[in-house]
Amino acid sequence: MNFNSILSMIPAPNTLKDERFINNPLVISEPKIRFYGGFPLINNQGFAIGSLCVMDVMPRNLALAQTESLKLINHQIMRQLNTRRHLSSINQAVDYCFKSLTAS
Repeated sequence: MNFNSILSMIPAPNTLKDERFINNPLVISEPKIRFYGGFPLINNQGFAIGSLCVMDVMPRNLALAQTESLKLINHQIMRQLNTRRHLSSINQAVDYCFKSLTAS
């Protein structure tokens, strides 16, 4: 499953009016978050491994351009993580081959 196909924002324009957030410690006590906007970080296997989020102490709605910018940043984060994982796999394969050659 490709993370791009299931990527969607989790909006909470006013956390005091959103059941998902109303009892969150960051909402009911300092810093008293009133806005949350988050995109899940979904790996290539379809698992959520975290989220990219923005928060504010004032309720708000994000403009479309802001939402698109967050989506772009989210894509870049996942590309970087996938590239690092791929490079790690390559390095492990090279190490294995090198050890196999030197052991012969």
